[in-house]
Amino acid sequence: MEGINADKECLILLHHLYCSIVLMLYCSNVLLFSFVCMPEKIKIILNGEEMKISTEWTLNDLVQELKLVGRQIAVELNGQIVSRDRWQLAALVSRDRVEIVHFVGGGEE
Repeated sequence: MEGINADKECLILLHHLYCSIVLMLYCSNVLLFSFVCMPEKIKIILNGEEMKISTEWTLNDLVQELKLVGRQIAVELNGQIVSRDRWQLAALVSRDRVEIVHFVGGGEE
């Protein structure tokens, strides 16, 4: 009977060891995945305020993130006005200065 208990204890220990190794490998892969796949952030200045964005953003991505698509806005990048058709080509880099101006209606009643 003792041989059966020893075998059972050995199997339990092996199972715990196996589970520990699987957990360790899973955790190390998750950490490696998040390190490799997490996009790096850069800082830009948007209307005078610092903002962190992904390194691969364009002006178009910024406008989308700010939910300004389709709105009447003007966008200036480092002192130069960028036309709407060039937003997708204008890649943002660290310390870029972006100014976005909204147009509002109004006038005489």
